[in-house]
Amino acid sequence: MNQISKEALDFLEEAKEEFSKNSNLTTYRSKEESFIALRVGFRDDCIKIYELGSPIGNFTQQLDKQHKVLVDYEEVDKVRKMKEMIEVQSENVSRVLNSNLVGDQKYNVGYSKALDEVLKLVSDINI
Repeated sequence: MNQISKEALDFLEEAKEEFSKNSNLTTYRSKEESFIALRVGFRDDCIKIYELGSPIGNFTQQLDKQHKVLVDYEEVDKVRKMKEMIEVQSENVSRVLNSNLVGDQKYNVGYSKALDEVLKLVSDINI
């Protein structure tokens, strides 16, 4: 890597301004075409500058983050299956708890309320 010059840092500011104006812009060249800037990074928030084909520096976190969402569908399927299993098992537990409520005996009321709260949380998961 070359030494970072004042011209490169000035160009960094120029490129930063241009990239900030247009979030779809992925490359930017200096007017003299002595530098080129590339938008890089996981969230497109970094700038890599090249001078005559040699990298000048990788300036991380220079731009507002682009909100990209990566979805791992295998994990989504696992969570969906766990949700279904929790719902089925919760119904079974609820049935057992409620079958023990006879007369004035309210031994399982607390467990039943806790189970209802868990079921609310699980049903709020949108998959």
